Amino acid sequence: MVAKMNEISIISNNHDQIFVCLIEILTKEVNFYGQMMDVLQKKQDAIVIGDVEKLRNCVQKEQSLTEDALSLTNIRKDCVANLSQAYKLTESDLKLKTIIDVAPPKYSTNLINLRYQLKESIDLITRINRENSYLINFSIEHIKGLAHLFLRADEENSRIYDMDGIVTLQEERCKMLNFQI
Repeated sequence: MVAKMNEISIISNNHDQIFVCLIEILTKEVNFYGQMMDVLQKKQDAIVIGDVEKLRNCVQKEQSLTEDALSLTNIRKDCVANLSQAYKLTESDLKLKTIIDVAPPKYSTNLINLRYQLKESIDLITRINRENSYLINFSIEHIKGLAHLFLRADEENSRIYDMDGIVTLQEERCKMLNFQI
């Protein structure tokens, strides 16, 4: 009887360790996503003001954070695999919501808060990335338009905007005087 109680205690402690490990990992992931949001916001500022050096630094920091987050993800997957074996969950059940449902009450509250924080962080990162993508694409199109305007300026029938915003034909080349009134 005592041996059976010790075995249950060891199993319970093992499950507790897995949940503690999972909470620590998810907390670190939330921190990584917070750092990523800061970097992405700085990246956006760099895009807006055209600071290439700052943008380069932000991209390097973003890549470093991504690598760290991916290594943390692998550790989390191992932890979740241990939980799935302990609670006999299938791979389709390996979601944080399901883990929260099987977690002891002393851990489920932390897991619920972490799930909310992760979802909020991911939503914000997605929004900032979408905005950055829009800004970069707009900048590229703007540069293409300027390049096209400059390249076509040498053509004889090139059209350019005058002071009133009206498209006019460029005057003849090599004209010394303009006799328009």
